[in-house]
Amino acid sequence: MPFNNIIKKIFLLIILILSVNITTFYAQDKSGELLKQGKDLLAQKKYGDAITVLSNYIVEHSDTAIGYLYRADAYYGDKEYKLAIEDFNDAESRGIKSDYLYFKRGKSYDKLDNYQSAINDYKTAISINPNYLDALNELADLYYFTLDYASSLNIYNLILQIEPVNAAVLNKIGRIYIQLKSYPDAIASYKKALDIDLLNASTYSNIGYAYYLNKDTTTAIETLNKSMKIDSNYAYAYYIMSIINFNKGDYEQSLNNLNRVLKLDAPELNDADIYTNRALCYLKLNNPTMAEKDLDFAIKVRPDDTLAYYYRGMIYLESERDSLASVDLSKVITLDSSSAGFYLQCGISYKKMGRYPDALIKLKKAQELHADDSLTLFNLGEVYFGLTKYTDAINYYNKTLQVNPNFKQIYLKRGSAYYNLGFFRQAVSDWENAIRYNPSIYYEIKPLLDDARVKAGR
Repeated sequence: MPFNNIIKKIFLLIILILSVNITTFYAQDKSGELLKQGKDLLAQKKYGDAITVLSNYIVEHSDTAIGYLYRADAYYGDKEYKLAIEDFNDAESRGIKSDYLYFKRGKSYDKLDNYQSAINDYKTAISINPNYLDALNELADLYYFTLDYASSLNIYNLILQIEPVNAAVLNKIGRIYIQLKSYPDAIASYKKALDIDLLNASTYSNIGYAYYLNKDTTTAIETLNKSMKIDSNYAYAYYIMSIINFNKGDYEQSLNNLNRVLKLDAPELNDADIYTNRALCYLKLNNPTMAEKDLDFAIKVRPDDTLAYYYRGMIYLESERDSLASVDLSKVITLDSSSAGFYLQCGISYKKMGRYPDALIKLKKAQELHADDSLTLFNLGEVYFGLTKYTDAINYYNKTLQVNPNFKQIYLKRGSAYYNLGFFRQAVSDWENAIRYNPSIYYEIKPLLDDARVKAGR
């Protein structure tokens, strides 16, 4: 082969090798640029753009964990939590097992209300990095939210070991002690928070509430006034003060404070609670029309508001809208089947409508929950009377008097039951007692009384 041909082939081979290397270099450079661009977009919170760029990077590097990790962050920022979890899983399966991955995946599970998975991931993050404050705070908050107060308290105390000067955590610990009804411990924790931050309106409100629950109303009011002096627009202080006003019987002032709270429109307070409480003020001030409007709104905001249904049912009952009352009071029982009072009022509404079998079921349940309640026993007597089961009615009227000898309205109804059974002497005795306790009914029952006296031979 001529020498020139050999040189030519070598030259072509070199060109080919160089072109391959240059193509590879540019491909690698392009991928690196995609990753950098994706990170930059993520930092700028341009999550949708970051997802697009990082997806292109993953197409070229599907086995590289870092692309999935960054894209998971972008999905999280874009509130696509399920997709974020999938990418965190892919990043983990490709070798990334960092505290950050487990923390962010835990937050994704938390957003999807998958609390146990979130707790597991937060705990894994903390096992890798015991001083990971973000993970510790999220775990403690989640334990509190899921009502595991003991575990929440333990984690908050771990945080204090890392950050002893932490007023926010001390406030949260106080909140736990309030849930545990350990009010002196709550006060002590809030006081430590005030030692750190003396001009914190929130802490003064919290400790004021703790003093109130600890039956120190005077100190509670003093402390709440300090809160309002520091921040005249701090709604929570006015809200707690309204509760104190109400329980002291100062319904006008309670109403004024609740109006102030609504005007401030504090997002940390639940509108349903505010409107339900204001409705109670209106009821105490004999304004059922305004109370009903507030309860309507409370139920609209929170459709499972047991107390709102209960009090609206009672308004309906008092205004003789019995069918509406039975609907609301039945809803109350659906929401809370543990209250004898709810069953009692529902039974009364059915009784007023003449639905005696339904009333009997509810009142029997009320009796099961509270055996010695005179009002329940009396209404059971009334229902049996309505069913013309007079012997059973008398039995329950007798039980009512055993529990409450001052239940004077028994005599009129028990006398009627005796009369219907032909026990005229007992009827006369009960009706005479009824007149003695309530003379205004004399002319109403005189014809029956005279008839009973004749039949009794008196």
